[in-house]
Amino acid sequence: MLNLLIAVISDTYDRVNENMVSRLNRARAARIAELERAYGKLCMCGFLMILHPAHGSDTAGWQGAVAVIPKRTHKMLQGELKDVKGELKAELKDVKDAQGKLEGELKEIRKVLEDLSDKL
Repeated sequence: MLNLLIAVISDTYDRVNENMVSRLNRARAARIAELERAYGKLCMCGFLMILHPAHGSDTAGWQGAVAVIPKRTHKMLQGELKDVKGELKAELKDVKDAQGKLEGELKEIRKVLEDLSDKL
């Protein structure tokens, strides 16, 4: 039963792929015909057409997706930096606590050594 389902799905996929290129070309042709009806035939005649935004259009604020990347990266890095600073502060506190304990133990050892040297 599963083999039959796989065969049917595979056959359907193959038929869709065969028709995809012809449908794409038909859609392009329909779009070109629609544009020619609306704007008339465009003669390129070997020239490069350059389009400029109309006066007063709202394109000045658009910077594109690439311009947003540094801003997002900066915000993300600031957040990461804040997290790392917090972790470093916690580690520094732990190191200072350990240093204080070691200094206390060192004082006790020195005191025991002094007591031993006094007895000898």
